[in-house]
Amino acid sequence: MTLARLDSRRSLVDQFEEQTRKLNDSAAPQGLDRFQEMALSLMSSAKLREALDVGLEPMLLREQYGMTLFGQAALTGRRLLEAGAELVSVFWDEYKVVNTAWDTHFNHFPRLAAC
Repeated sequence: MTLARLDSRRSLVDQFEEQTRKLNDSAAPQGLDRFQEMALSLMSSAKLREALDVGLEPMLLREQYGMTLFGQAALTGRRLLEAGAELVSVFWDEYKVVNTAWDTHFNHFPRLAAC
């Protein structure tokens, strides 16, 4: 991971935490509908934040899942289920060639002709 990418991630976490602090310090938001309140509750949940923190897992377990985007996402999915989520979706994609993972709607004729 590049230093710029790490700084970007840190910045995003810092921004999220700052907005959460501001929200907690202010009066309860008025005028939110039920779904907005549910989303707000989810986003400010300490239980969710802990479930998403795969860094809490032993490194050996993380390595068993694979130190890849998909491996760590699968581990995160497991942690979400253990925290009480009823459904988790883990998306897998290969970034080297667009749409070569689940969606095979990519360059069909040349790919089939090569078989």
